[in-house]
Amino acid sequence: MKRFLKLRYLLWTLVSLVTLYFLLIALENWTGARALAAARARIEAAGETLEFKRLLPAPIPDSVNFCALEPLAGITDPKHQPATSLTALDWRKHHPKAKEPPRFSSISLGKPADLKPWLAYLAEIAVAKADATPVDALRALDEAFPVLVALSDAAPGRKSALFTPPFGEGQQGGPMTIQLPHYALIRPLAKALTLRAQLATAAGDAAGSIHSIQACLRLVEAAFAEPVMIGLLVGESMHLPAQEAVWSLLHARLATDAQLAELQADLARLDHHAAALQAMRGELAAITDTLLSSPDVFGLVMNAEGAPSQGLAGRMRRLLLPAGFIDHSAANIINVEYEHLVAPLKTGRTSAALDAVERVGPILMEKRGWTNPHWILASIAVPVTPNILRSVCFNDAINRQALIALAIERHRLATGRLPSKLEELVPTYLESVPTDPVNDQPMRYSHQDGSYRLWSVAMDRQDDGGQQSPDSDLKKLRDKDYHGDWVWKN
Repeated sequence: MKRFLKLRYLLWTLVSLVTLYFLLIALENWTGARALAAARARIEAAGETLEFKRLLPAPIPDSVNFCALEPLAGITDPKHQPATSLTALDWRKHHPKAKEPPRFSSISLGKPADLKPWLAYLAEIAVAKADATPVDALRALDEAFPVLVALSDAAPGRKSALFTPPFGEGQQGGPMTIQLPHYALIRPLAKALTLRAQLATAAGDAAGSIHSIQACLRLVEAAFAEPVMIGLLVGESMHLPAQEAVWSLLHARLATDAQLAELQADLARLDHHAAALQAMRGELAAITDTLLSSPDVFGLVMNAEGAPSQGLAGRMRRLLLPAGFIDHSAANIINVEYEHLVAPLKTGRTSAALDAVERVGPILMEKRGWTNPHWILASIAVPVTPNILRSVCFNDAINRQALIALAIERHRLATGRLPSKLEELVPTYLESVPTDPVNDQPMRYSHQDGSYRLWSVAMDRQDDGGQQSPDSDLKKLRDKDYHGDWVWKN
């Protein structure tokens, strides 16, 4: 009899626990659905979307699309076999023993690029002779890689750029699982194009230099158009070498007013702030889509291959993880990403976005842990992007300085002198003087003895009179703790 009572109590306890568990699950699902609905309503009221496909750029005709040219056409398709003319530009892969020189740093150093290391490198990879002049090296580079000439010559007539086929077309799965083979192909291409531009400038070929810069800028524009963080990062990595080539061209004083005006128009189309906003929107939509559509969220987040885990562990997680937990997690991700990443960028002020993004990390650190289970996935999935946004801000500042520098050179060509103040450039050479993206104040300018400098106050937001920190190297320019200005001197 006692055994029977013990068994009955045991069964009653088990039934009670199971009932309580399912009641808690029902409560979790109910509150989670309400939290997610409120987050969705907030996004919709702000004119935003959580549908990744709605963020994809509208298609453009092949006739005006730079990326529809061969060998670029089709490179977003993982099944596409890239042309040899494109893969041959990956010099690091084909010549792993050759040490590639560091990137050009004329903008920050204020002196012409040293081409000797690159001439030696071209000799090492059997492109040019060891004693080649810039003219000889340019000719050898064009003969070895005629695709650089073809794309450079086509760039002026192709003012738009989107990679083909459209982002994710023909691929299965959500945006987080889309393969992106084109980014590995365009970075070596951009590097080769900017090297060609530097060689062309040194050889006295202004048109050749400008056309190669334009071709690189088309690749930047196409990367910026795609709503993914890697597109933003790759675009920024290609942008700075192109600006170094612009600096060299201006320093050499080879270009005509018409050529400078054309290059100025190309640079004016690059909107780094809008590209960052596009990337943040895409990240928000992609993460939300993944959370709400994946049958095994933890497996998807923790698996490096980006696919849900299989077997008993995956089945147990799918069984025990309530839908309400996912809804709560998605709601937290939507709210924190919108409030601290998307909304500040929508103001149009990079300074506001820089302030807001610095708060994301501390918020997630405070919330993470088992005492806040609905924030566990947020702490894993939300991109903590201060470094990314600082890099965007740096490139944006350089782009704005380049626009001003081109206008200054056009003014000099017309008048024989430098402007006494930047307002003299408006409206003939600039519609308005670009501001410093760090603090939305006027870009600083000074000139003396035929030379000038433009500067942004950089991350410390202190005006150092156009001086860079003497104890820092160029790699630290974008760091939060860098003390000094971002300077364009020519």
